[in-house]
Amino acid sequence: MVKPKAVITGLWIGGALVTFATCGLMFPFLLYARWRSKALERVPVVPGAPFPALRFPGGPPRRLCGTCGTQARLVKVTRNTSRGIPTGTESEFTCDTCKVEFTIESPWGHIFSTFAGLIIAAISVAFFTQADSPGWRYGGGFVAAGLTLFVFVQSAMRIRNRFKHPLAPQALEARWEG
Repeated sequence: MVKPKAVITGLWIGGALVTFATCGLMFPFLLYARWRSKALERVPVVPGAPFPALRFPGGPPRRLCGTCGTQARLVKVTRNTSRGIPTGTESEFTCDTCKVEFTIESPWGHIFSTFAGLIIAAISVAFFTQADSPGWRYGGGFVAAGLTLFVFVQSAMRIRNRFKHPLAPQALEARWEG
């Protein structure tokens, strides 16, 4: 798979730093960076070749703007992963009439972010109850509590968007037909 140049450059820099830091024991990182940088030579771009068939030609279901009621335009779809594990899909919409922008997250994304928030909340509780010094107890506890609050507020706003911006009527019909 062809990666962006920034990713390949990061692999080269990270591989060099890790190799020098471990006295050459992590040389395979440099080999991996070289393999990634030669991807275009292994799989060249063929001029005039047709685009591959879309796997999901319909995309996410269409949504109505919750402010004016017109159909919103899909702007961007982002499939989030963490080390190759899918962590949800974000669909960004914009309304051309009233210029409202909103993001709808998949149910798996809601579950994953809630789970991440619970883990950060547990870390906050651990700081408050187990830390010996006041700096770690209050500093670490309040930072982790702030991160927990941020994750839960963001999740709540995305869940609210699912209800505020309903599915378009033709999206509902297609859902029941298929």
